[in-house]
Amino acid sequence: MTISPRLILLLTLCAAMASPCVIAAQDTLPRLEDGARVRVLAPENSSREITGNVLLSTPHMIGIARGADTMNLARSQLARIDVSMGLSRWSGAKHGAKWGFLIGTAAYAMGAVASDDPSFAILAPIPGLIFGVPLGFIAGAVWGREQWQTRWAQPSR
Repeated sequence: MTISPRLILLLTLCAAMASPCVIAAQDTLPRLEDGARVRVLAPENSSREITGNVLLSTPHMIGIARGADTMNLARSQLARIDVSMGLSRWSGAKHGAKWGFLIGTAAYAMGAVASDDPSFAILAPIPGLIFGVPLGFIAGAVWGREQWQTRWAQPSR
């Protein structure tokens, strides 16, 4: 079976017309609601993520309020935009349980260092499990943990 030159031409034209649409879609930022809580990664402005509320959102720029400060970031300055999905008590409880275990174990291990009894070092994880995990679980559930969803990421080059 041979492929006709007309079919090849048609497929080439379709691909050529579709590629600018894909490129244009990647070059614009998503529409964000005013007041939405966002976390952006802008390597040119800060080595850390910037968290704030949306003041203005256009296809090529985002304005963010951080307390009394405001900043306008162009699309070219951004690497990623995450939108807050709110607090999750379950996620906070799991995170708190992990930290509770680590803190409980470390606190007991520090007591073991002060003591000359080697059995303290062997038993260090037990108080972390018995006391740290439940206390961390409860604290994490009370405070919750913010959940984020990535809405836009700079296309890899």
